[in-house]
Amino acid sequence: MVIQLTDEQQKYIEWLAKERGYDNPADYVMALIDADDYTDDPEEEAIDLEEQFREAWHDAMTGQVIPADEALAELRARREKQTHDEHEG
Repeated sequence: MVIQLTDEQQKYIEWLAKERGYDNPADYVMALIDADDYTDDPEEEAIDLEEQFREAWHDAMTGQVIPADEALAELRARREKQTHDEHEG
């Protein structure tokens, strides 16, 4: 598939991909498509956001949290593994 973009659009997508930690714009665009597909998931609609907030608030108030740098490192590792797995399979 070929998508025609202006030079400005292409540079913007390349910049966004880099800012969000993707090795190339194609990986970034595919992640956006996957994320969009996930939001149409009926299971996503069934999530009780209010209950999740209550649980998160309780965890925060009782000190059951991890430092932000550790959480971000874990998220990055998961994303890298997912990207690697997608390229393998």
